[in-house]
Amino acid sequence: MAPLFGAGLFALVGGGSVAAFDAVTFVVAALVVGRIRIHEERPAPRPKHLWADLAAGLGHVRRTPELRRLLLVGAVVIGISGVVVPAQYSLVQAIGEPPSFLGALSAALGAGSIVASLLSGRLVRRIGEPWLAVVGVVDYALGSSLRAVGNLPLAVTGSLVLGFALPWVFLAVLNVAQRSTPLHLQGRVSSAVTLCIFGPQAPLQALGSLAIRDTGYRMLYVGGAAAAVATGSWFAWVHLRRVSRRRAAAGAPGGGGPVAEEREAGPRRSRGTP
Repeated sequence: MAPLFGAGLFALVGGGSVAAFDAVTFVVAALVVGRIRIHEERPAPRPKHLWADLAAGLGHVRRTPELRRLLLVGAVVIGISGVVVPAQYSLVQAIGEPPSFLGALSAALGAGSIVASLLSGRLVRRIGEPWLAVVGVVDYALGSSLRAVGNLPLAVTGSLVLGFALPWVFLAVLNVAQRSTPLHLQGRVSSAVTLCIFGPQAPLQALGSLAIRDTGYRMLYVGGAAAAVATGSWFAWVHLRRVSRRRAAAGAPGGGGPVAEEREAGPRRSRGTP
């Protein structure tokens, strides 16, 4: 609802008032969060070393094959989405709508994200995180292709489809990161994952702003869809090959099925301390 409300407010009072109102909502949210009182044991202090902590998180990712591959897929696809961000403004102009119509497209995107979040738990139980990521990548390619047409109904439909894409990819990465990481490394791995996925967003959006001047919004969407298909196809092929090898190892005489699975998933979460 917020994007639709913002679009209506933009049409009524202009962008400056909407920006001021948005800033006020952040202040109110900060004050409300500041009023929350939590009673818990204070953790034992330890020396803080930013680069060492980041290296520890990245080291765990590197040693965990399933997480490493999923993080690569997530970083690539979400990075592509950053490059394509500027195309939405040209899309609104191409379908003959005022700038405020971007709020309607954002509302469709948000609706898709809400439904995706509600379905994600059931899908993880049914197909697992790797295939949830693949489905998210396919959704991204489909939604980008629909937006590339430059047609109003398809632009709205594409926005709805895109709403499913990135949440499913990100949730797949996050689930595997939490499941395969010991408790004492959870914070450091989470920081490393977040940095790899969202850290490049600002420069990639700037790159997209430069690219759209020469390529146009359609080429950005088509290029993003093609890159997503290539990434998803590679990941699905590698995952199927790994699954086939594990099954072959488990079926062989003396095969170490559980051992192979443990190597693939990496160390499980532990309640111990270092």
